[in-house]
Amino acid sequence: MPFFISAWAVFFFYRDWAPYQSYMKFGYIIAAICILGQLLTWVCACVVAWAVKDQERRRMIKRLQGLTPKEKEVLRKYSEERALDLNISEPAVARLVYDKILVVLFQTELNNPFFLYPVSVDSDVWEYLDKHREVLGSDLPVISLGDD
Repeated sequence: MPFFISAWAVFFFYRDWAPYQSYMKFGYIIAAICILGQLLTWVCACVVAWAVKDQERRRMIKRLQGLTPKEKEVLRKYSEERALDLNISEPAVARLVYDKILVVLFQTELNNPFFLYPVSVDSDVWEYLDKHREVLGSDLPVISLGDD
């Protein structure tokens, strides 16, 4: 960037700038390359972030379509009560937490003998379950995010 700054300084503060015209053109070219490089980096970062999010969403949909009956029961119970303290040492609950379908909100005690922790369903999972109620079974009560 020093070339760009010096080119602008010559243009504004030096009256006879004709001898420095080639340096100024070089500074403008370097500045344009830097700006285009930053723009390209930003576009690539956005595309990679979108691809990662799409891959996670596809993984989540595949996982939700392959739920075991016990996992469906846990999610059905959550949809009815909306707030649960679940035993995360149970295999079905532990697997849902591991797969990031259930999210442990906070751990109330370090030495909790019953391993009961408040959990929530991930927002993307909740939206998918709201649109595809058949995943958990036909007796699922009506669930909604509230912004219909």
